[in-house]
Amino acid sequence: RIVGESWRRRIEIDVPPLLPTNDGVVNRIIRQSSQKPKLVTNIRVLLLLKQTTNEIRKHLHPRAVLLARIGKTPVKREVLANVTGFVILYLIFCLVGAVLLAFMGMDLLSAIGASIATVGNVGPGFGDVGPTDNYGWLSSPALVLLSFFMLVGRLEIFTVLILFHPETWKNRHSFR
Repeated sequence: RIVGESWRRRIEIDVPPLLPTNDGVVNRIIRQSSQKPKLVTNIRVLLLLKQTTNEIRKHLHPRAVLLARIGKTPVKREVLANVTGFVILYLIFCLVGAVLLAFMGMDLLSAIGASIATVGNVGPGFGDVGPTDNYGWLSSPALVLLSFFMLVGRLEIFTVLILFHPETWKNRHSFR
């Protein structure tokens, strides 16, 4: 059993006895899982893997009631649905950004790297936007697109989508 402390909560993880562990690495992973709520963090990836495993088990045992758990705490279906939706939207934004940048003339590696780096707000990407270069050589439409993706990544994907949804801007009596 490994116990990690983050600034929000205490997390306990059961580790198989054959798996070598390093407390510093595990504590870093646990801290990172609670620090950046806008990114695809380790805890979200862990939940997706647990949900995928449960779906495979459901196909093997259709009547089984399977719950994803973090430690000994079961995770609600609503939380799993939110995590899945967030990760899918994150990947869609990265994919659309990479395709649009590739159509604007960037090579595929640089387009993928720039798209992921801007949606994730992590700085350098791969290829021509890597750590030894910058985004200054890009065309104006590409910079506008990447700036929009930076805003999407910084403000939260669901927030930006709700902001651009037509129902948000309808004249309602409740807003008066």
